Amino acid sequence: MTRYTVDAKAIAEVSAAASKEEVRYNIQCVHIEDIKGVRHYVATNGYVLFMVKEEHPLGYQLPDGGVNIKILSKPTKSQLKLRQKCYMEVDEYEKYASIYCEDYCFVTKVVDCKYPEFMKVVPNVKKTKKAHEYCYFNPTYLTMVKTFFEEQPLMVPYMDSKTQPALFISGDKYAVLMPMRI
Repeated sequence: MTRYTVDAKAIAEVSAAASKEEVRYNIQCVHIEDIKGVRHYVATNGYVLFMVKEEHPLGYQLPDGGVNIKILSKPTKSQLKLRQKCYMEVDEYEKYASIYCEDYCFVTKVVDCKYPEFMKVVPNVKKTKKAHEYCYFNPTYLTMVKTFFEEQPLMVPYMDSKTQPALFISGDKYAVLMPMRI
């Protein structure tokens, strides 16, 4: 059994973007990966991607390629009001992980699959400019993005063109949204 320090609120927040479709097994989970000293919490359904970055995570580094977890029991919103460091115990043999916080615990299943290379989808902020063309987004996914950013007014995304993914950023939270083709 291996123990890692994780951010339970980040896991719960990004999980809203995880695919609900059974045929998309490899993206029905939250992917947690350490890249160059930054822990990335990522989930996508292929149309919208949510990511939270955590600088300098405490504890052990995750294995190469990260860990994929499917949440089986979620904490309530009141339990997740504050970001608090929790620890995740991963049982590599039983394929389950439990996430323990001060006053709650939630159970996850370790998903044994290769997660898509999410960094290839996230536009580079240094090379991408603010959007200057009109484009159309699926209202359901746009509402998900607004909820992910906790009802803050949505900012103008970074986009190279109206056919490229839009990148929304607020602090350590990132959302990538694919425009609709009309």
